[in-house]
Amino acid sequence: MGKSEQDLKVINNSSNQGSHEVLINQIKSFVQSKSQNDREFYNDILQLKRLRVNADYDDISIDYTKSNQSISLSKSSLSILKKCI
Repeated sequence: MGKSEQDLKVINNSSNQGSHEVLINQIKSFVQSKSQNDREFYNDILQLKRLRVNADYDDISIDYTKSNQSISLSKSSLSILKKCI
């Protein structure tokens, strides 16, 4: 991707977004420049983020189905990223 942690801090400080959102957008731009699967990647990442937020902040149980969904989304995202580098 070519950006250091310091570069991302500068981008984060100059935006109104949280650090996770900045990182997601930077990776999305990188994938977009390298792959035709950028929409699939972005949708997977947003679903994973939603699942993580629900698991961290909501009083819900992570069952087998949600766990498998997370694993599947992670594998799909990782596969796309590997093709980009």
